[in-house]
Amino acid sequence: MKKFFVFLLVFVLLIISQTCDDNNEVNDESEFEAGIACYPDFGTKYTEFKFSIIILSDTDTLKNTDNFQIRWNFDGDGAYDTDWIDSFSITHKFDSPGTYETEVTLKDSLGDLNESSIHVYVQEMIQITTNESGSFQGNIDWCPDGSNRIAFDWNRAEDTGWHTIWSIEYPGTLTQITSHTSSDGFHQFPEWSPDGNKIAINANSYLDIFNLSTNTMVHTGIVGDFPRWSPDGQWIITAPESTILYNVSEDTVSTLLPDGTYQICWNPDGSQIAYYLRNITPNILRIMDFDSRNDINEFTIPTPGFKIDWSPDGKWIMLGFDADDHLLILNYETGKIYTGILDGLDHTWYPTWSSDGNLIAFEAELVGSDRKNEIWAVTTPEFMR
Repeated sequence: MKKFFVFLLVFVLLIISQTCDDNNEVNDESEFEAGIACYPDFGTKYTEFKFSIIILSDTDTLKNTDNFQIRWNFDGDGAYDTDWIDSFSITHKFDSPGTYETEVTLKDSLGDLNESSIHVYVQEMIQITTNESGSFQGNIDWCPDGSNRIAFDWNRAEDTGWHTIWSIEYPGTLTQITSHTSSDGFHQFPEWSPDGNKIAINANSYLDIFNLSTNTMVHTGIVGDFPRWSPDGQWIITAPESTILYNVSEDTVSTLLPDGTYQICWNPDGSQIAYYLRNITPNILRIMDFDSRNDINEFTIPTPGFKIDWSPDGKWIMLGFDADDHLLILNYETGKIYTGILDGLDHTWYPTWSSDGNLIAFEAELVGSDRKNEIWAVTTPEFMR
């Protein structure tokens, strides 16, 4: 018998665009082979996963699909969830979070059988804050010091609508970090220092640094948005019209890039920077070696959302949520982009990895709720850990 190959279909039109898992299992005893594709790569219990099959004959050509019958076991419990059907695509929602091995059996007109399976990743949704204020919580950052502290900005009515910086040590209570005056305006986009003792913020489009130990604010006078602190604590990158590099200990400023960056982040050891330039087509995520300031890699990507964030193990770069609320995550080694659809939540924005990489936190609204944006998280898919 000829050697048969597992075929992972990348669906182009209406049904499939990416596989849930890279490892299909097939039965080599029949005269045909089947592969399963699944979209999205991960989701929640509210996500409708879309499955599809393609058939190969022993001549590596598509076999006539009119003569096949198919049945599915979605949760891998050994019991089939469908009767024999003739449709090569199907959708399914899972009742609870978990990693499932979805199985399919195909039967041709001669009675030959072929089995295949694929892993499906259904992530747990975790509510970090409950926001009854009627105002927005968001623009979050998870402290990298190993704690479960999450900083975010919040425009409470009690603060006359000005954004101020808050934190929560999950699970725990909220703590207000900054207050406001008419002179410093909004406090937004908090970014923890590596030791967790300071928070860099955008204060009315200027870079300020709040010291939690002394409860004081340093006004750097540097114009800039979306500060990103280096893992060694020495540098803060901020990106107005050009991309600025601020030396924290020396209180000096230099230009890292002549252009403003849409988003930027450091890798875990501070040796590389991922960045995306504004108004450049096609969309390119560039990787810079920090010491030489030379680009060493690049990836063509969809338009990223806010924010991009490198995973603590250095293997993944979060590209934010796209315009359809899909979370995009790049595998740094392979360049493949994985898609998460977090149904059940809306207006998702500004994701960040937990310090151990086991959670992805972001702001979102619960579908069906009248509350404004709160802080939510999902567990990181098993294949990303």
